[in-house]
Amino acid sequence: MGTAAVKAMNRPAVLTVFLSMIVASGCFGEASPTSASPEPTDSSPTASETPTPSELPAANAPPTGGLNASVLEGAAPLNVTFNITGEDADGDALRWTLDADGDNASDAQGDSVPATTFFNYTEPGTYNATVTVSDGTASNSTTIVVVAISGVPAPVSRSDPTGDADADLMDVKLVELSFQDDKMVAVLSIVRVWPTTQAVSPFSYSLSVNGRQLDSFVRYPTDANPMTWDNGASAYMAAGTSTWDTTANKVTFKLPMTWIAETAKLKAPYQVHAAGNIGGVGATEENDRAPDTGEIIWG
Repeated sequence: MGTAAVKAMNRPAVLTVFLSMIVASGCFGEASPTSASPEPTDSSPTASETPTPSELPAANAPPTGGLNASVLEGAAPLNVTFNITGEDADGDALRWTLDADGDNASDAQGDSVPATTFFNYTEPGTYNATVTVSDGTASNSTTIVVVAISGVPAPVSRSDPTGDADADLMDVKLVELSFQDDKMVAVLSIVRVWPTTQAVSPFSYSLSVNGRQLDSFVRYPTDANPMTWDNGASAYMAAGTSTWDTTANKVTFKLPMTWIAETAKLKAPYQVHAAGNIGGVGATEENDRAPDTGEIIWG
């Protein structure tokens, strides 16, 4: 470009061209990008990052519990067996607490189910037996069963005419019922009891409670006589369930209330009668029933 041409250009135009040449040559490094506002960023998770319902922590499932009582009513004192059950859908270990008498205090507790425990009711009343099953969190299950305890039955007796049996050895003249040492005690007065427990008796004496018949007899001299046969279970009862007083001519049955309530599952009021029989070991033939008709109501 000639001198005259350069002079013809105005100075600002020359300066602009000069600076453009320098920037293009790279003398000052890369050209900076034009200034612009930064692109906004979205900090919310994408669809792939959002947890699905199946990925969320599962809510704790409360446990379920159960309570079963061996007997729900009876006369005090009454020993009741409680069976505790429980399940937990989460597989958590379960603990339980039993308040048997409704006083808001624990009467028994444990750290596993199923479980069995006992409680002896000594006073009449209606009790809400409550078991609480817990999985160790705030979740628990409560089950209630109602146990009704009556008072101790008053003694009762019923006489029966004599001379209405084929032999004095089967003639029942009096039946007395009472409650002693947590047992139903029945005393049968016989005109004359079989005179020995060391020889097989051709006669037997029976007590029937709500239709459950027990027979007392001598089997073999080597036995713990007299023996007591439970016709309802077709089995012998414990030694000492019945005894004979050959001097006072009395036959006594002592039945634990736990056996009455839990084993025989008999409920009050009890319907009782006695009898003198021919034979024994479940093959008795009633000869003199006492009372002659009806039942003695006790409890």
